[in-house]
Amino acid sequence: MLKLSPIILLATVAALSFSCSSHSKQAAKAENHSEENAHQSLTAEQTLALFNKGCPENPVEIFPQYAVGNNLRAIVSADPADADGDATLHLFVMNYQTGAPVDATNTKLSLQINNQNITLSPETQEPGHYTFQLKLEKEAEAIPSSTFDINGKAIAFTFSPLHIHFAEEPLAEPAAAHQGEEEGEGGEEHAHETAAPATGAIVLSALQQQKVPVLAFPLFQSDFSAGIEAYGEVVATGTAQQTVVAPATGRVNYFKTLVPGMAVTKGQVLATISGEGLAQSSVAIAAKEAQSRFEKAEADYLNAKKLVTEGAVSEKELRAYKAEYENAKATLEPYKGINNGQLKVLAPTNGIISQIVPTEGEVVEAGSTLLTIFNPSDVILKVDLPQSYANSIGNIEKAQLLYQEKMVSTDSRLATTPVLNNDTRTFSLFFKLPAHAGLMPGITGKVFLLGKSEKKQLVIPTTAITEEQGVFLVYVQTAAEQFVKREVKITGENGSYLRIEGNIKPGEWVVTAGAIHLKLASMSGAIPAHSHNH
Repeated sequence: MLKLSPIILLATVAALSFSCSSHSKQAAKAENHSEENAHQSLTAEQTLALFNKGCPENPVEIFPQYAVGNNLRAIVSADPADADGDATLHLFVMNYQTGAPVDATNTKLSLQINNQNITLSPETQEPGHYTFQLKLEKEAEAIPSSTFDINGKAIAFTFSPLHIHFAEEPLAEPAAAHQGEEEGEGGEEHAHETAAPATGAIVLSALQQQKVPVLAFPLFQSDFSAGIEAYGEVVATGTAQQTVVAPATGRVNYFKTLVPGMAVTKGQVLATISGEGLAQSSVAIAAKEAQSRFEKAEADYLNAKKLVTEGAVSEKELRAYKAEYENAKATLEPYKGINNGQLKVLAPTNGIISQIVPTEGEVVEAGSTLLTIFNPSDVILKVDLPQSYANSIGNIEKAQLLYQEKMVSTDSRLATTPVLNNDTRTFSLFFKLPAHAGLMPGITGKVFLLGKSEKKQLVIPTTAITEEQGVFLVYVQTAAEQFVKREVKITGENGSYLRIEGNIKPGEWVVTAGAIHLKLASMSGAIPAHSHNH
């Protein structure tokens, strides 16, 4: 098993989706222990004992010849020795969460055989897979360990005893558990791997697991919110879409090639309006008219302000003069940007162009629509909930929208229609969507409405479940290269995770990626039996 400081393994396990409530206290103790004893390294068994002390209801085990740490998974295996005593050993190094091969340098594999230490360098190496050659006179039991560098950082793993036999010899029965000679002070316990696959087990070599990939994680109890399944639609708010109009009659020329879906920023030049080729109502004439209107409105308003004190103008009349002044000022504002007879049209807000009306060079009337800009931060999720769930509305706290295999979560509930829609017999719930989601109005999808959490539930990702003839199955990794399927019942779902019950318990390693490949292998033998015997 591997050597590493306790905080490393705890951090690795804590990165999973499931954890226990007392984990943080144990992690803190482990971190203190690590700082106080930096010169020591704990065995995997000692580290796991520390972790499991904080999670007694969720014990975690690590398989023989299978080690984790530093966000890595490592597996060591051996092919049978041939008649000349030549045996090939394999070391696999992969990312703990994704299963992707990890490129290591300065890779060494050390073996303790009959109290002798042998250090091997790789004969062949490719990212994540390293082979070593060993010469034997007879079958042997070795305690393997490996060292390598990842991005300049030295990593060390120690594994359980590995039995290396000759091809023509039957695999020996596993001996009793091996105890390190220096138990209690840097000593290590090692558990033997069973000699043969269990009945009904699917055997998948480490190399095949890496190529598929097949990944397993410990099953933990966790808080879980079951969801009400419904359908939702992304709708725009009243301010989500703004219309850009022509400030004057003239010929439109777009500043650059604009297409729907293009992002623009507030103040960006979108187009120009010019009077080119027009005998009347050109931009220049319109600008003069706007200037004259403004000057008159300004003079009238200033004069009215003086006369109101004398009682010659009423307050109502003053408000009318002021309104005309402000309108004239707003009309003149676009014309301040005239350059060489061209009037610039600016984006009024950040957003995405959703529609372009006139074509390049077309003559437009003042006030006509040029284009529309959609602000993706101003969208909401509308969910129509059947009246049968009326009593559950008050418990709903968040929503998860599934769209094109993506999930968008929101816990910002805005409102609920107070009355039932007589046509659809539904209530409408509205949620604020995150701006970064990039969802456009009109998008629809399945929605899970989530309420309050239930504690200590068995929860797995949706990717862990498979189905055979109406029976739901998960695959449990029982050894480094062995998997068995277990029947489970789904008692709740929320879009990302499933709550299950059945012949499975916390601490067992459940396949969360690649389960479909194990299903195919169990049905057709599509994945061949492994060639690495132990």
